[in-house]
Amino acid sequence: MAHFLPVDEVYLLSTDVESMLYGAFFIMYMICVWVLVKRCDPDRGVNKLMLITATAMLVVATMFEAVSIQEDVQAFIQHKDGSVVLYYAVVSSFLNLFHSALFGTQILIGDAILIYRMYIVYERRLLTVVFSITVWIASAVTSCMVIFQFSRVDSSGNPGYFTQNVLPWSRSNIALFMSQNVISTVAIAFRLWWVGRRMATSGSRLWRSAAIFLESGLPYTLTLVIFMILYLKTQNIFVFAYYGVVPMAGISMTGLLIRVGLRTYDEVMTSSLSGSGRTDPHKEPRSGFLGPMVFSHPTRTQDTTLSTATDLHAFDDTASGHMVDRQSHFP
Repeated sequence: MAHFLPVDEVYLLSTDVESMLYGAFFIMYMICVWVLVKRCDPDRGVNKLMLITATAMLVVATMFEAVSIQEDVQAFIQHKDGSVVLYYAVVSSFLNLFHSALFGTQILIGDAILIYRMYIVYERRLLTVVFSITVWIASAVTSCMVIFQFSRVDSSGNPGYFTQNVLPWSRSNIALFMSQNVISTVAIAFRLWWVGRRMATSGSRLWRSAAIFLESGLPYTLTLVIFMILYLKTQNIFVFAYYGVVPMAGISMTGLLIRVGLRTYDEVMTSSLSGSGRTDPHKEPRSGFLGPMVFSHPTRTQDTTLSTATDLHAFDDTASGHMVDRQSHFP
């Protein structure tokens, strides 16, 4: 099949794109750490789980970037395997296997965050994430199988990433990744829209749209969609998306944490200034939709209203959920 760009240009430009996205991810990570550490709830302290998760994604992205650069050095400077085309056709090399493992690891971490976020957004109902967890496990298995199949490829005279013994597993892997991301993203976006429309004014629609776009992980999902389409079309320009998914996953997830963390801080400061210790469920947040999403509904045992607010610590709060007059958290 004819390709849009020569192989050497594709890989060299893909590394450039990855480097720019990695730089953006590093900046987002530093902001995320500052939000998690400096603007956390004083009563609960730093959310260590999210800090460790964001750091793990940065480590994976850094290693992915380093492998990409090393491959370029071997292909373009050291001329390993004779030419650039032949070098990148050897998909069974250690660097390529390690590269693929890092790619799968980053997506699995990002998907795990989306699943947990969906679990929190839907009031910790395990039934809502059972299918997503099943798909996540299947994605991990197929990722391992793709790497195993790569290790068995004899790259002499075959189309590299598109060899026949790899394609069934890689296509299955991509399909699972995509179904998981689309389901989680749509479910989270719908929940955020449903909750937000009950308290947002018409003047805050732009903020609401931007918040849903960021908090649902949509940029990350769109990158995966592009990668899937290009790979299934067996076009070598899929490498652009392949190299871009890893830092984009980090950008999307840290952006989500920054957004929720700043909103939680706004909630804490509002409660402190009011001296009430909790937000008035009938009062509009002071920063429009950038404030916590708050809505009310009746309980089963009494005709009172239940205040529901957004909280970053809902990611690791396991004690709530059993009191009638409790605060439920929806990041």
